[in-house]
Amino acid sequence: MNRIILILLLYLPIILTAQNWRNICSPGKTFYIADSGKLAAFRLDSIAVRGLGDTIYYSYRTMRGPEGGECLDSLHGSLLGNKVIGKSDGRFCFFNSMNDSLWINTQSKLNDSWIFYHPTGGSFITAQVISIIIDTVLGLPDSVKLISLTGSKPGVNTIIRLSKHYGLSQMIDVYDIPTISCFYTLVGKSSPALGYQQCMRGQDIYNFSVGDEFHYYHRNDIAYPRHFDTTEIRKALAVAWASDSGSVTYTFSRCMHIQHIWEYPVDTTYTDTVNWQYSFSPGLDSTMLMKMPEEKDWIWLHQFFYRKYNGRTTSYSRWGEYWFYPESGCWESGTSGGPLVKANYFYTPGLGLTGYSSELHGFNESLSLKYYRKGDETWGTPVTVECSNTGVADNLKTLQAMVIPNPVIDRFSLSLEGTGGNPPYHYNLKELLGGSVLTGSFYGRSCSIDRNGLPAGLYVLLVRDSKERSFPSIKVLFK
Repeated sequence: MNRIILILLLYLPIILTAQNWRNICSPGKTFYIADSGKLAAFRLDSIAVRGLGDTIYYSYRTMRGPEGGECLDSLHGSLLGNKVIGKSDGRFCFFNSMNDSLWINTQSKLNDSWIFYHPTGGSFITAQVISIIIDTVLGLPDSVKLISLTGSKPGVNTIIRLSKHYGLSQMIDVYDIPTISCFYTLVGKSSPALGYQQCMRGQDIYNFSVGDEFHYYHRNDIAYPRHFDTTEIRKALAVAWASDSGSVTYTFSRCMHIQHIWEYPVDTTYTDTVNWQYSFSPGLDSTMLMKMPEEKDWIWLHQFFYRKYNGRTTSYSRWGEYWFYPESGCWESGTSGGPLVKANYFYTPGLGLTGYSSELHGFNESLSLKYYRKGDETWGTPVTVECSNTGVADNLKTLQAMVIPNPVIDRFSLSLEGTGGNPPYHYNLKELLGGSVLTGSFYGRSCSIDRNGLPAGLYVLLVRDSKERSFPSIKVLFK
């Protein structure tokens, strides 16, 4: 009998530890994906240990944009709240937008129950461990507690999941409780590095291979009802990375169909070859591509999505003008609370800029990726553009013509960069219908061209050298 008691005493710490799943607040970043595909995260900025063995885990603050609302909250932190208090008895305390406390008992056993949420003046939510199963978490098997949440009033009946080694593998947004609008599923942790990892670097986004093909639809609203609809097929012909991977230059062939919608329809199709360089400066990575999901950076609202392009993670940046109003405890965009979103950008690894929209003083613009092909991987529906017999040569790929400024008000500078070509150079500015409106010649690598009273609209600038070889054409917009 004494031997049995001794064995039980030896195993007692193991039995108790097996019920203490305290991995809710682990070091590094924890990434969740919502039902809508939106990514959210919890990150520990600091830890404070106070009396009685309690620990305060502080999360970074976010810019939260509630669905259908104009108020952008920056006070209440991630989906687990602005702070989490870990009690010595294994309970974790969270706080919603009204600063009510919510509890999860990590030491709970099967059938144990407790009050999960009990506001001062109303209904409460009860938590109960209804099952303990072996489930796959971040691709690995783990023991998971299924914890039901049941409200004292109808409408609350859901389940969250607590993984033994990886914390909450399925959770609801603490900020919204008692409203339960959607689930958040664990998709990655940075320590240890498992599942999704934040890797939205410029080098990852603009990572194309020879033969990659992309189809776009581009709309440019100049002034109602005038707009240009452009469908474009772009194919990578060559790639040249800098030795330090700080930039990359791609050669693309393009076939474009432009339709001018105004008092009369205009259609034109042309092909060209362009060289584009993408420079990955620290500023680009830090301000647009490397922020935590939804983290506030002055006037940027940054989010990540899982929902497009064969499951590729898409980074979304919304840029506007936001002001903080202390009386409402939130940020608002525009004047009188109205929206003033200037631009939206969508970036996807290996696909580049996959979407764009802007609203600037009546000159609105949008672009969206409709189809791509990368090796054996395809997505979307190809656009149809007839690229034969367009009459634009494709034989000066190492020298580019540039127009500054563009859009043009009175004058613009035409400059040539790169190698190749033989002066004199000849330029021909054409309407979209094909008619020439400005022609001229120059011997150096640049010249200044006057607008000469041409009406506002979109034109195509063609440049050729003395051997009648054509440079990649340029679209020039006169305001």
